[in-house]
Parts: sequence; structure tokens; C-alpha cells
Amino acid sequence: MNFSRIPGIRLNLTPSGEQSAHIPPPACSWQTEPRPNDPGLSAEQDEILSPDRVTQLDELLSRMAEDETFSGSVLIAQEDEVLLNRGYGSADREQGIPNTPQTRFFVGSVTKQFTAMAILILQSQGRLDVQDPICRYIEDCPAAWEDITIYHLLTHTSGMVVMPENSSYPESPITPRELLGRFEDTPLDFQPGERISYSNCGYWVLGTIIDQVSGQSYEAFVRQWILEPLEMHDSGFDQDASILAVGYVDQNTAAPAPVIESSFLYSAGGLYSTVEDLYRWDQALYTEQLISRDLLDQMFIPRISLHPEAVGSPEYGYGWFVLDHMGRRLVMHGGALDGFRSWVYRYPGDRITIILLSNQEDSQETLLFAWRYLIYETPTIETEDGATIMYAGPLDVPAGGRLMASFMVTDSSGQPAQGLLVGTLGESPADSAAIRTSERLTTDGMIEIVWPVDLPAGTTRLYCRYRGVDYEVARITISP
Repeated sequence: MNFSRIPGIRLNLTPSGEQSAHIPPPACSWQTEPRPNDPGLSAEQDEILSPDRVTQLDELLSRMAEDETFSGSVLIAQEDEVLLNRGYGSADREQGIPNTPQTRFFVGSVTKQFTAMAILILQSQGRLDVQDPICRYIEDCPAAWEDITIYHLLTHTSGMVVMPENSSYPESPITPRELLGRFEDTPLDFQPGERISYSNCGYWVLGTIIDQVSGQSYEAFVRQWILEPLEMHDSGFDQDASILAVGYVDQNTAAPAPVIESSFLYSAGGLYSTVEDLYRWDQALYTEQLISRDLLDQMFIPRISLHPEAVGSPEYGYGWFVLDHMGRRLVMHGGALDGFRSWVYRYPGDRITIILLSNQEDSQETLLFAWRYLIYETPTIETEDGATIMYAGPLDVPAGGRLMASFMVTDSSGQPAQGLLVGTLGESPADSAAIRTSERLTTDGMIEIVWPVDLPAGTTRLYCRYRGVDYEVARITISP
């Protein structure tokens, strides 16, 4: 399938003769608020996504696919142009079926943004309000849930547990009522609205409310009011649908990962989709095709901080994480299921979309690295034994915040390196005030490391210890 067959997308030819895709502005779109230049950003940072960088990432993922260390599909777009839309590796190793832009992947918790949209559609129809108590819509509602509102469920502030104590996968379809029965007697972890704690159970309850209010099943409602209007014909909830990628644990395990009964995943994680369908979804979020702008804006308001003690922490809206990133609004969400990993990143002010889907469970670090590789500079150093260490992360962080970065380490032959990587943030590796943390490299030679920035404002150094030797990787500016 080429772009000419994607509704609303036309092909242009670049000077080199390659195809690039353009999407005309939606008929009912509105202009995003202009973003002033941030004086703290360099000229390079002010344009955070370059076509050259996208090409380099494509080359990197292609090499990884050849080495069987990455398997998935990627779509990257800016403004009205699709810069990359490609599959890598195998959708089914046994059958020799490759991944393509039309391959269907289970997207896990990316489902939550569709559940949130379904709730807002019902609100736009006057059938509920996010401030309504949930017991208004749940038969035999537990007494402990009486103070919980739909808003609390949307923002993970209900106090419900992350997963039920009995989280074993059912072998046959399970009803929403049976699903709720697994945790309805579990005490709340805290009083509703007190703080945030990510909860799949809460989003399962939202699915049940959608069932009750709409008079349709959750899946049927999402299909009628979201998937069909947006022509997302390669998305749905049927785990037996055709062209579904097979999920794998890693490149070394031939057997597929366990298939989870989709009725158990339900409104918290049951959706499958493609990079192209998720791009249709992304583009619709700039329009009033599904709901009004005023209501749509409610989805992306940062409601509660994920890490209140950390400066610049991501916050949660309705089905999306929201944060200020490099002077820009970033909304994002990931998903994780047995055999699958996914991330969707949106920079609305720049009309940048990055969609990363994988049918390889150990690819989480690869997806995080891919995003950071596109957005940040990537200083690279060579070790004394010929290995290379590439840093993909910010060079400027706020005091009291967190430095989150990805690393890719390759050995002298260019293959993914293994072993422990120790990161030190401080004036020297021996600095008593330095902040140290360590992680073991994954099989693809990548890892994410996080440091709390408990250092004063100024400039400091970032070191990596690999095979017993410390190397300075980057200079980090800590802003007040």
C-alpha cells in the first residue's frame, strides 16, 4: 500500500524523485497557538525535527532489523508531510511475513486515549458529565466507590489499584461485570483526588460506564463513533483479526509471547492498530470532527503531576501524559503488552507526530532511544577498546528535576554491546556529591538511565563507566 491509497493523503515527488506524503489541512481545523521562540533554545533546537535525522534513524532501525534486534513499524510526520512510514523486521517469523505500515499491532495502554475520547463524546451528547459520580452508572456499586467521579478515573486519581490481585489471564472471553468483580471489593489505595496512581482498573470501569450509558458494548461504541468516522479500518478489538503481528519476547525466543484474551484487556488496553491509522487519529485531534474544540482541549490540560517532587514532571490529562518539553507542549502515551510495545508522541505546536510500534517485548529501550535520537543532539565517544557510547538526552535540565536519557553502546565490530553501564552526574567520577546510577544494557545494546538532579545550578559533567573505565560523555547545564 502506498500513500496514494491513504484517504486524504496525496503524493509529492521530492527533488531526488522519492515519494513524500502531504496531508491537506482538515476542513474544520483550527490553528494551534503560535509558539514564541524560546530564548533558551539554540537555532538547531528551535527546529527539533530534521529530515536528515529521520533518514539516519531509518538507517539505524534498518540495520537493527537486519540484525534481528528490532521489529516493528514507524511513522514520523511534520506539518502536512509524512517523513517516514515503514515497517522493519518480521510480523510473523514462522511465516516469513514482514512488518509494513499496514501491519496491525496491539497497542496496550494507547487504548486509554480512545476510552477518554469515548467519554468526552458521551459528554458532548449530553449523556454524562466527567464530574458525575461513577456509582450513578454502575449497578451494585461498592460503597468505597461512592466519592469517585468519572474525572478521577480519567486522571488516575480514583485510588483504585493498578491491577486486581487476581490478574491471571482468562482462557475464554470475560464480561465487563466479571472483570469488575475481580477488584470491586479491593480497598482503595487512597481517597479519591488525593494523588495519582496509574490504574488499569479505573479505565476498565470507564469502559463499563460507556457500555451502560451508550447501550452498546464499549468496542461497538468506539468503532461507531471514532474508528469508522476516521476511516481507521485497520483498528479494532478482535484478537483473531487478519494481518495481526505476532508478538515475541525477544529476538532469541522463537515461540510467540502469550496471546492475552482481548476482553480482559478491554478499555484499558485491548485496541490493535497500525501506524497509519494512528496517524489518522492524530490528525483528527487537530479538528472538530469528533467533538468541539473546547471539549477536545479538556483532554490535554495537565491535571496532576506524576512526580510532584520533581521539577518539570509529566502530568496526566485525559488518557495522555502532558509536559513542557524543550519549550514545547508534548503529549504522549505508551503501551506495553506481552510481546508488544508502543509509543505515540505529539508536539501539537509544531504539528510533529512520532508513532513507534513493535511486536518485540524487549524493544522498550529501542523505542525510547528512537524518540530521543530524533529530538536531541547525540554526542558519541569511543572507548579505549573501540566500543562507542552514544548519548541521547537533554543537555539542559532544571535543578530539582530529573535527567532522563537513553544510551546506545556498540562494540568494536558495531554489534550491540552487553554489560553494566554506570552513569555519574558530577564534576568528576570521584566527586562525593556526584549522583550515580547504573543499568544493565539490553540485548540491543540500549538502556534508559534516570538521575534526580539534586545539584546546584551551573554546568556539570556526565560520565559513563563501561568495562571499568569512566568516560566523559556530555556537559550538562543545570538551570535554576
